[in-house]
Amino acid sequence: VCDEQLLLCDGESNTCVPCVEHAQCDSGACELDVGTCFPDDLVVHVDGDERPMPPMLYASIEAAVAAVPAGMHGVIVVHELDGGVTYQTPGMGLRIDGGKRIALLAAPGEAPIIQGT
Repeated sequence: VCDEQLLLCDGESNTCVPCVEHAQCDSGACELDVGTCFPDDLVVHVDGDERPMPPMLYASIEAAVAAVPAGMHGVIVVHELDGGVTYQTPGMGLRIDGGKRIALLAAPGEAPIIQGT
């Protein structure tokens, strides 16, 4: 029942409880303002140093955001670029529209740099 509600199961009290940090969720992302886990059916990675292989690996943050359908949740895990190079958001910057809910997270142990609006 808790999984269907995107909540966590507290085994001691046998109740559903909200998440309070990303690591608690199977998807790696908690929607902190409401305490629910992001679904784990749409988790993609961005690594500009690797050859893109959609639907799981993208070369840019913009391409990964575009891959999330309107009205859906998506977790985007960003890997750092070699040599401390920054990810750039061109033009008017990164736009997330269409009712998408995006969790933009750094890959574990990495510190990607994103520049732009």
